Amino acid sequence: MKLSEIQRLYVQAIYEYFRWHGKWPAYGYIGRTLTHINRDLDIEEITKSLPRGYATAFAFNHDLKADAVLSISAISGCDGSEEDLADFIRALNYCVEKYFNAEEDTVEISSGELIQQLHMADVTVRKIGFLIRDAYEYPIYSSFGAKDAHCSEWTCTLSRTIRRFNGVTSIAKYLAKIDPTHVFESFVRDLLKSSGYENIVEPAGYQDLGYDFQVTYPATSPQDAPHEQKLVVQVKHRNVAGQLNIATIQRFFKEYRRYGVDEALFVTNATMTPQIERLALNNGVEIWDARKLLSLLERFPELQQQYSETVVEQLYDTGGSSEPISSPPDEYDELVKELRALPTGEGKAYEDIVKKALEICFRDDFTPFKVKEQIITDNEKRIRDFIIDNRDPKIEFWQSLKSIRRVEKILFDAKNYKNPIMYSEISDTIRYLDFNKAFGDLLIIISRNGVKDTKEFIEVFSKRERIILCLARLCTMFHQ
Repeated sequence: MKLSEIQRLYVQAIYEYFRWHGKWPAYGYIGRTLTHINRDLDIEEITKSLPRGYATAFAFNHDLKADAVLSISAISGCDGSEEDLADFIRALNYCVEKYFNAEEDTVEISSGELIQQLHMADVTVRKIGFLIRDAYEYPIYSSFGAKDAHCSEWTCTLSRTIRRFNGVTSIAKYLAKIDPTHVFESFVRDLLKSSGYENIVEPAGYQDLGYDFQVTYPATSPQDAPHEQKLVVQVKHRNVAGQLNIATIQRFFKEYRRYGVDEALFVTNATMTPQIERLALNNGVEIWDARKLLSLLERFPELQQQYSETVVEQLYDTGGSSEPISSPPDEYDELVKELRALPTGEGKAYEDIVKKALEICFRDDFTPFKVKEQIITDNEKRIRDFIIDNRDPKIEFWQSLKSIRRVEKILFDAKNYKNPIMYSEISDTIRYLDFNKAFGDLLIIISRNGVKDTKEFIEVFSKRERIILCLARLCTMFHQ
């Protein structure tokens, strides 16, 4: 995690005190230390800006006498922390071995035991006591007791969570266990930098804006003029037993253009199916999955070595697997098969397919989402095929229609004709727009074979300031 200079100053100040005094400093001490450097520095504002879980937050209690505590993740980024972290890993390994070799259900570790068995100094064991007690990222104890506030003597009962750290022999592996997503994001940042991407910036205040990095890449225009391409990068880490959320991937593909960038990059440690790859291609998104990442790493042996114990090993496990990320190939492919096998003229069967298509393609665009079908009008003569309420739209396109044209309901008309449809064949549906302003003069036609005379449609609709969208060749909807 890349910190600002002020954040690094704050974290380093806490660690320096911990390193030399063997205990956490009080917020008051850190506040005075920082204001001696710059009177504008405010520990409340700094703690609010830190990544979640990096340190305790002064803003929550405003107690200047309370301890300013750092996580292991934060300490790992501090200058001079190597020795303390190595001692912590030694103690952690001792705890793991004692737990697995124990005959009793209750396994305890004490400060005196570490001094005797690992030949550690008193101040070292005190610091390990604090690190174990305050490792709120992933606590390894069920109870912890100390003789005094300085942890001069302490005892803890190990919990079952200690099993998670079996085989953890370095701080890199420890961090990968407690926060694999953070480690993977750091890896992606370093890979982007090594690959020539520049100005790598995270969302301010670590907000969730739908992407993880905004970057630039040197490029050349068609006129051979140098310029910078702007990209957003979405990073998604999948645990070995977990699955990525397909809806999240699809939403990123649909929405990245609203960030005002030229291109988008989706990076994951999973492997992608051909269906997801086609979806990305049709939306102008580049994908770096496990196989692509392994290929890129061949150009950067130093980076490969740096992340060999944490990221690369898992990439090989995933990239060499025959099981790609789960995706909806069945619901897409089966629907396409049904459509291609359906003869033209079969109205009801076509409408059933269209309804399923609308549910698949637009289910993530609205909350709540529902496709209403075959609603009879007041005079029971005209029937509109499908309606979707434009409620809480997630996509900028629908948002604009709602705010600018007052489109509260979206009207769809399905036509399974052998030939391209003519204007006269949808005139009844078009007239319905006159009776319901909630449609905002918008009509979407889903035609099996397109329209015959586009100019006529444009001429008629432009006179009335109406919008008509014709979705021809329904199969292509599944790859947009």
